[in-house]
Amino acid sequence: MKKIVFPPIGKRIIKSSVGVLLCWCVYLLRGRSGIPFYSMLAVLWCIQPYIDKTLTMALQRATGTLIGALYGLITIVLEIYVLKVYDEPIGFLIVGLMIIPVIYTTLLINRKNASYFSCVVFLSITVMHMTDENPYMFVLNRVLDTFIGIAIGMAVNSARLPRRRVKDTLFTAELDDMLSPISEQLTPYSRVEINRMLAEGLKFTLVTMRTPAALIEILSDIKLNLPVIVMNGAALYDFRENSYIKAYIISGAACDNLRKMAVDAKMNVFTNALCDDNLVIYYDRLENAAEKQIYLSMKKSPYRNYMNRRPLPEDR
Repeated sequence: MKKIVFPPIGKRIIKSSVGVLLCWCVYLLRGRSGIPFYSMLAVLWCIQPYIDKTLTMALQRATGTLIGALYGLITIVLEIYVLKVYDEPIGFLIVGLMIIPVIYTTLLINRKNASYFSCVVFLSITVMHMTDENPYMFVLNRVLDTFIGIAIGMAVNSARLPRRRVKDTLFTAELDDMLSPISEQLTPYSRVEINRMLAEGLKFTLVTMRTPAALIEILSDIKLNLPVIVMNGAALYDFRENSYIKAYIISGAACDNLRKMAVDAKMNVFTNALCDDNLVIYYDRLENAAEKQIYLSMKKSPYRNYMNRRPLPEDR
């Protein structure tokens, strides 16, 4: 029977729990004033894998809350004190029409990602709390609670336990042993942890038998600062510059000998060559299904250039 392995509880889950508990503490310190539910929502929204992502989410939440609260306040004044049409068909029409300026404002200030939160805050005010004894206090608390949650979320997410960091040692890892056997991709946990260590100054790079073209998608979210050892040590590739900074080229004579051995064994050969930082792959013929499958799947990549001929002496 296959053993079931449960993933570990990650730091993001723990931080989310701590953030929610801190919202309760602030609520108690405020004399049970406000609505901690909105603080907790803001905390959970701001707890992100990366600090820069936390700042983006915090700004998005804050902007959406302010816009929604502003238009909610305008609608309260308009429906209750000016037109006195709350809970009447014309009042429902006004709420529906006010969604237009709410969303349009986020577009005008180039914060379209905040549109949803603006609408949520606006509707929570105009639909759920319009008839409160003091709707203005709800608007104030809605904004205040959200900003409390944002502050707690940013503080908890940026908190780090003191520890000794090794910054004078180069660490390497075999990429192919880190990939999921099913998707051949790094797990989300690995991506977050690698980027976290890199952000803290770890000198780290990867070793792989793959070509840089095969790594583009795998390492798309990894913020490596050092070149990667590719093709089993045949080259060093810098993804920041999209350039080979070192390559060990097989001589033409050795290449011909290897090709002859493969041909004598009735196998096709794919020959990798570097031409001004471009990977060119030469091939002669495709005689079996496996070779054809490799060619058809790989040639779609813009980082690979296939040529149906043997490499010329000047190509080596």
